[in-house]
Amino acid sequence: MRAPLLLLAAMACEDAKPSDSAAPGTTTTGTTDDLQTRDSDGDGHPDVADCGPADPTVYLGAPETCNRIDDDCDGTPDNSPVDPITVYTDHDGDGFGDPTTATAACQASIGESTRADDCDDTDPLVHPDATEVCWSGKDEDCDGDPGFCGPTGTLTPGALTARWSGAAGDLLGTRVVWSAHPSGEGPAVLVAGAPGARAGAGGVMVLDTPLAGGGVVEPTIGGSGVDRLGTGLFAPGDVDGDGFPDLLVGATGAHGARGTVQLFAGGVNGWDTVRAVVSGGSVGDGAGHVVSAGDTNGDGSVDLAVGIPGEISGGLRGAVAVVSGPLSSMDPHLSSATATVRGDSPGGRTGYSLAMDHDLDGDGLADLVVGAPREGAGRFAIFLGPVSGTTTLADADHRYDSDGTAFELGQDVAWLGDTDGDGAPDLAVSAPGGSLNGAVLVFYGADIQAAGAVLDSAAVGAAVLGTQYSAGGVAPIGDVNGDGLPDVHAGGPGIHWSPLAGGIDADEADLWLTAETTADGRDVPGWLPAHLGPGAHPDLDEDGYAEVIFAGPGLAPSGRTAAGELQVLSPAGF
Repeated sequence: MRAPLLLLAAMACEDAKPSDSAAPGTTTTGTTDDLQTRDSDGDGHPDVADCGPADPTVYLGAPETCNRIDDDCDGTPDNSPVDPITVYTDHDGDGFGDPTTATAACQASIGESTRADDCDDTDPLVHPDATEVCWSGKDEDCDGDPGFCGPTGTLTPGALTARWSGAAGDLLGTRVVWSAHPSGEGPAVLVAGAPGARAGAGGVMVLDTPLAGGGVVEPTIGGSGVDRLGTGLFAPGDVDGDGFPDLLVGATGAHGARGTVQLFAGGVNGWDTVRAVVSGGSVGDGAGHVVSAGDTNGDGSVDLAVGIPGEISGGLRGAVAVVSGPLSSMDPHLSSATATVRGDSPGGRTGYSLAMDHDLDGDGLADLVVGAPREGAGRFAIFLGPVSGTTTLADADHRYDSDGTAFELGQDVAWLGDTDGDGAPDLAVSAPGGSLNGAVLVFYGADIQAAGAVLDSAAVGAAVLGTQYSAGGVAPIGDVNGDGLPDVHAGGPGIHWSPLAGGIDADEADLWLTAETTADGRDVPGWLPAHLGPGAHPDLDEDGYAEVIFAGPGLAPSGRTAAGELQVLSPAGF
């Protein structure tokens, strides 16, 4: 019986031998050779050298892709992928990156964005999806146009926001300025001279917020007798250091027509106190026709410049007197002025216009420009600060004489601010007469300094031609369209976006107010601008948009002869 049992045992052992039909690529043995060559995923790389032995797309040297897997087995997932995206540094966290910081990555990390074209990556309110804010000076939506969203084109008086007028004979709007609020708080106020008010006593109208539809206004500050208070007007800011903005007002008929300039002190109740008065020297001088102010000697106090175009003692040549500050304690007589600039010819009307509120040469001192419209065909002269002693137009640091094409040059002058962005203030000079049918010439500050003492026509940077308005008023109005440059109100009912160059027709203004015929007759726009004083932001209705003023002292609203009118245009909604 033992033989059959042995045979069965032998047959069982034979059945236990390894099979030749094992699955390809696998073994059932644990030999060293098998472990070194095993390739479980069939990607051509043995498992011992494959960081993903179960994934045929993962092996040493495989193309790295953005999948959070270490495809090429270099120890770092998504390192140098073949399918990256571009990301940008997003410093301000507004979801848009700085286009100059492009890098390749698989995804945007914290502080990065896949969206570029942030034109200011330091301001979270500035990016391509932002809403443009008018007058902010920023390009919020990065479209290349910073705040060009005010009124443009040709408008009629029907588009005006408000219209304020005087009584017959008031001449409201002879001078208009924007001033910081006299209480030292709140938005700017609009201040207008009305030298004909109350039978020649004159007055000053102060328009405060909120801006209403308009109407007939009475003087807030009144003159007496035949003072003609409000002929000259200037907002110098706080000249006495008490924290309240002050106001300078010229009254050419006061003190026996010698003329005066009065300093009204600001306070919580407005300009209700006369702090100081300075008077012309001779009966008939008419001092105070125009006033301006600035620190021309560098002592930290604001100095006063007074126009006396009909000065009697100078043979009717006209003059400008400069009175050193502090103005709250100035001498009451212009005969003690620190400096006097006299005209060169009888009847030249030197001092009919002037400005001393900017620094041309950048030395920190205010520089004086004087207009003399009847000196030949017209002249202006610039005296660099400090201004002292007695001198004439011929002694100026820079001067320009009209060649007669533009007549009565110097009828008005104004430092406009830096309209071309070169760092120097620019000058506007009106010439209402001559073959040009009225003109406003713009002289760029850098060109004036480069030209030397006597300027010629090459120094004229731009000319607005055909203003057709004999008043020819110019003034700094600030930045109307929000591009960061002061704009130009050029002697008529039109505003031109800066910078200007060459000859420009007046009616090609970027914003033009034109007359229209209504059921009540011909509706005529004003033509004089409002002078922008220090610290004043012209926003009467507090909507964030700067108002534009067109003043017409000779207008006759509702048939009231020479009543004058202030026309207010608010850009909101345009």
